[in-house]
Amino acid sequence: MEKRLSFASYAKCLQKAMKSPYNKQLKLAGPVALANRADFKGVHFNDIDLLQVDFMGCNLSRADFKRSIMKDTYLHNVDLQDAKLNDADLSYAKLRNANLGNADLRWASLQDAKLRDSNLSGAYLDNADLSRADLQGTNLQGASLEEVNLKDADLGNAKLNGICCNGGKLCGANLQNTSLYGVNLSKTDLRNADLRGANLRNANFIHVDLRGAILPDGYICGNQKMQIAHLKGMEISGLEIES
Repeated sequence: MEKRLSFASYAKCLQKAMKSPYNKQLKLAGPVALANRADFKGVHFNDIDLLQVDFMGCNLSRADFKRSIMKDTYLHNVDLQDAKLNDADLSYAKLRNANLGNADLRWASLQDAKLRDSNLSGAYLDNADLSRADLQGTNLQGASLEEVNLKDADLGNAKLNGICCNGGKLCGANLQNTSLYGVNLSKTDLRNADLRGANLRNANFIHVDLRGAILPDGYICGNQKMQIAHLKGMEISGLEIES
């Protein structure tokens, strides 16, 4: 059952933050809190409703948000390094320029989330739902994205070097000018994705569904065999693709 965060419960969560040098900027306004630049490092917010709470600029490193409701929450410029966000609902959340390095986001809901220019290096995003999310310019290097849902997501100019996205869904995703150097996209659904200008060197494209995808040179075809043949003909260094 969902639990809405009461004033008393929220105040208890803020006890640690009150010791912060930024506590003068801390404000409470009914069920929605404005806690700009407060220090919530290691605080437990798991299993509570944080709908539309403003955490902009806060230190949330190592904080626990497991299973929390964070729809439409303001998290611009926050530090969520090593935070636990697995099973959290972050749909429509504002996370521009956020630091989510090594954060645990497994099974999290991030549909339509705004993550532009954020750091997600080393993050755990296995089975997360990032459909339609704005991930332009994000750093996802070394992240784990097995079985992730990135349908219709915008990953333009993102850095995905070395990620594992085995079995992921990227159909309709924008991957223009994205760095996919050394990625494992085995068994990934890339139907209708836009790969124009993407770096595919040393990538694993074994059993990738490329029907209707726009290839790095702009070629597009609805036939899987013709797509594979054309990609092979591009002679991309180190690219693994079925024969």
